[in-house]
Amino acid sequence: MDEEHKSNDQPAESSSSADDKQQNASPSTNKSINDYYGHKIGFFQTLSLVLNALLMVYAQVGQSGIVLTSLNPDLLIPRFQSTSKNNATEGKCNEQDQEIWIQDGGNASLAPHVDYCARSYNGGCFINATCVEDCFQDLYGYSSNCTSCVAPISPCGVESGCAFLCIADGTAPACIECLRPCINEFHACTGLPAEEFAVENQTTVAVAAAAVDSNTCNNYDSSEVENWYTVYNLTYGKSIADAWNGGAKFLAIVIVLFSGIWPYVKNIILVIVWYMPMTVKVQTSILLWLSRLSKYTLVDV
Repeated sequence: MDEEHKSNDQPAESSSSADDKQQNASPSTNKSINDYYGHKIGFFQTLSLVLNALLMVYAQVGQSGIVLTSLNPDLLIPRFQSTSKNNATEGKCNEQDQEIWIQDGGNASLAPHVDYCARSYNGGCFINATCVEDCFQDLYGYSSNCTSCVAPISPCGVESGCAFLCIADGTAPACIECLRPCINEFHACTGLPAEEFAVENQTTVAVAAAAVDSNTCNNYDSSEVENWYTVYNLTYGKSIADAWNGGAKFLAIVIVLFSGIWPYVKNIILVIVWYMPMTVKVQTSILLWLSRLSKYTLVDV
């Protein structure tokens, strides 16, 4: 009789145990991820997020990168030297230079010519004063005295914080506006009129490029360089300041939001999801959106 009673109780106990497991595995049950994996794994998970945040702080407080050159900036960045009293008819450029200036369109030709020399002539002059002068003499026909006033425009732009605005397109309106003080110094040095003229016989970049050997390139062995000189220090704070002061305020805001705030908010959300009880559906949804939005994190170690 007792055995029969026990046998009748066993299915009930087994059924009750199965119901408990099913209830624990129900998607509607509020449980934290930590409950599934345990405190030991939770500790290492939290530790990894904290270390990740510290690495991001280090990356933002420290120096992100350095732009180096093998050319001595002291020799490559001459300052503007005007020989006139800001008189439009006086300066280092002669009458032939003024004719070329007017025929090419005046101010309208300056930015495209400087941009081409900086990027393409002999592999790209960048801020190499001698290279820029040679470019304006060889391709556009200006005199050596006149081109000495052109060479400082690019380095002046770098010093003025215009690098972000001009690196993509040196002829963009925002870049030209940022370079305005440098262009004003150029006019004071050359004596060329600060006007735009109808193009009569423009020395276009396409025509000029045809006169340049297509195989010419600045090839060199970096191991033979004895001294490297710093052109630009790239840091988180400096990037924001340069973008803001250079007129790229939207870019500065994007850097602050997606590089300064969002990476840390993402880690905080991960900690909350790990320890806060919630349904599997909610956990899955949050983690899915975090996976999608994490792609917009600019600084993520």
